[in-house]
Amino acid sequence: MAVHAIMVAALATAGLLMLYAPFRTWVDSFIERVFLPERYSLQALIYSISQAGNRLRLPGELGDDLLRELMNALQVTQAHLFIKHESGPTYHRIAGSAAERSIADITFQIDSPLMRELAQYRLAMHADRLQELPRLRALWIGEWDALQNLQAEVLVPILVADNLIGFLILGKKTGNEPYTRQELQQTLPLLANQISIALSNSQLYAQEQRRANQLAQTNITLRQAQADLNESAESIRREAARAGALARIADRLNAQLDLATVLAAVCEEPARALYVPAACVTLYPAKADALEYAAGYGLPQAELARQCAMPRALFDRYVRGNGAMVINAGTPAARELLDANLIVELNVQTCVATSMMREGQLVGSLNIYALGSQRHFSDDELDLLKGVAAQAAQAIVNARLYDDAQRRLRNVEALRHVDASITGSVDLYQTLRVILDTVKSQLGIDAADVMLLDEPDHVLEYAEGCGFRQPPLRRLVVEDDRECAAEVVRTRQMVAVPDLAENPILECRTPFPGENFRAYVGMPLVIKDELKGVLEIFQRGTLDMGSEWLSFLNALCAQAAIAIDNSDLFANLQYSNQELSQAYESTLEGWARALELRDHETQGHTRRVASMSARLARAIGVAEEDIVHIRRGAILHDIGKMAIPDSILLKPGPLSEEEWRIMRLHPVHAYRMLSSITFLRRALDIPYSHHEKWDGTGYPLGLKGDDIPLWARIFAIVDVWDALLSDRPYHRAWSEPDVRAYLSEQSGRHFDPHIVKTFLAILDGERTPVM
Repeated sequence: MAVHAIMVAALATAGLLMLYAPFRTWVDSFIERVFLPERYSLQALIYSISQAGNRLRLPGELGDDLLRELMNALQVTQAHLFIKHESGPTYHRIAGSAAERSIADITFQIDSPLMRELAQYRLAMHADRLQELPRLRALWIGEWDALQNLQAEVLVPILVADNLIGFLILGKKTGNEPYTRQELQQTLPLLANQISIALSNSQLYAQEQRRANQLAQTNITLRQAQADLNESAESIRREAARAGALARIADRLNAQLDLATVLAAVCEEPARALYVPAACVTLYPAKADALEYAAGYGLPQAELARQCAMPRALFDRYVRGNGAMVINAGTPAARELLDANLIVELNVQTCVATSMMREGQLVGSLNIYALGSQRHFSDDELDLLKGVAAQAAQAIVNARLYDDAQRRLRNVEALRHVDASITGSVDLYQTLRVILDTVKSQLGIDAADVMLLDEPDHVLEYAEGCGFRQPPLRRLVVEDDRECAAEVVRTRQMVAVPDLAENPILECRTPFPGENFRAYVGMPLVIKDELKGVLEIFQRGTLDMGSEWLSFLNALCAQAAIAIDNSDLFANLQYSNQELSQAYESTLEGWARALELRDHETQGHTRRVASMSARLARAIGVAEEDIVHIRRGAILHDIGKMAIPDSILLKPGPLSEEEWRIMRLHPVHAYRMLSSITFLRRALDIPYSHHEKWDGTGYPLGLKGDDIPLWARIFAIVDVWDALLSDRPYHRAWSEPDVRAYLSEQSGRHFDPHIVKTFLAILDGERTPVM
């Protein structure tokens, strides 16, 4: 009866799992359709493949789902999955997008030239390559026809520990777009690695299914063998627990892209699954050639801080490839691999060290600890730990790729911000501050400054800096000074000094006592083959200068050189504009003096009316940038008289009606003379319209009221005021009271009454409200 109860419970549990899996698949699909439209991106596809591999299905069922995901994401017309036959020397097709009999029966020999080339090539191989390699001519005997029937465009190897366990055949893309180099060398190999993990889990699941079936048959035929039945049931429980643990851990790891979060999960999950109190992860940076502590679980941080890096050679002596090694306290391996203080203070009795590998490369190690007493780990437990290590290696690599992408994105955004500062501001020092702040934040350095080169004197002068305890104001004569910045100018090359206190190349002294700088980098700021200055970086510790770090620094130096060059160009342009403007003004004043001489105008009339017009315009609220145009218009107000004959212009007596008609054309002549000159176009209102009258009786157009341009209305009052106060050939100068009376009398007839009121207030020295 007890056996019967156990079997019923096992069958009920299996039934619940069978009902739960489709429901979970449906929920996952619904969430992806609604909330994750980017599911066909690389990361989403990796996650989908990992999820498919964690659902514990047979290879054929798994292959159909994997190919469906690949075809939808990569937009290919056909796809086929071949894996190594368990008992024969061939690779056979287990899934594909076409079901014709002629395709379904295609196989490839394991020892064929094509399979050997695919295993050695490791990357996605385009079909064109097969025709280019002499050693693959044997393909033309038969395998080439098979590839033609499969419409093969790309072959993707699926490797496990350098062994070719299968391969993907992909057809053309739906739009006939070619496969990119990134897809062939990065995307497809990365997906193949995920598929290899999924296939390994699926094959393991298939093995477990077969073993479960065999065990069930044994239970039916050998009911009396109670001991065997109990052992088999325990085996099933362990296998199911291991598969479930792998699936749960894979779910957690694949859901994360933050490296710190991934490392924490890698430590915690195997510790919980294997019921051990502590675990840690070490990572292997190739440049250090040692495994360094990265994260821990259940271990005091103070103890972990004492862990030193383990040389790669020492690690490989005990743990090879994808293996796991059990280390008990007191063994030679424990004395070499474990920290002695950690063993004593935490009472570490057993440690299991497992290598984390990806594509044959060491990523790091996953270590678990038993404290207090020694622990025996079964083969199943060690297999579980190795499975977790394989999943962890992929998750760590994915997180690193994500970190790299985020860092590059931040660099691009920083460069865009610098570019916006350069294009949006003419303040060089503000732009340099933005650049230096970017250098400090993105490159992780302590301090930086920019020294500008004064080329005539060959002197470097401090411009801007950040991160210093005291402002580093300094001035260097390049030929005489032995500081590193002067050496950068002399060589026009980067100068990097890892230790300023022990510099074997230069007699460089640290220019900032009290700052405790240790490392130095100086970069020349060059644009158009012209040296503009030096960007200096100072670090109180060591500098880790990788290729990407230097590339970003070079980009920022190029931006700084552009900013300095733009500032120089702007300064030169301002100087040229100022000289040009002065030349224009001198020319205009020369015209006005020539006209005064010809017209026997009172000396200084033009200067006086120009000055008074500007004063009146400011009083009524004309913008300051328009005052220059009013002044120019006032200087040229009678320029049209140059086209009037001397017989009329200089006539001492009254003019005839015909002569007055010709005289009234001088505003029109002024318009014709000046309208084609862009520089003077805005000043035309005064020469063309200052003889118009408020009541509409003026000339040349007879404008009335506010239709008369404002600047012309302003000038008309000033012109009459100065003319009446001056002696002319045809009248004597009026007294000021008489002129005031005349302006008041003509207010609302000849002149704008509001402007007359403001003008008289100015003469009285009153503060007048702005119109």
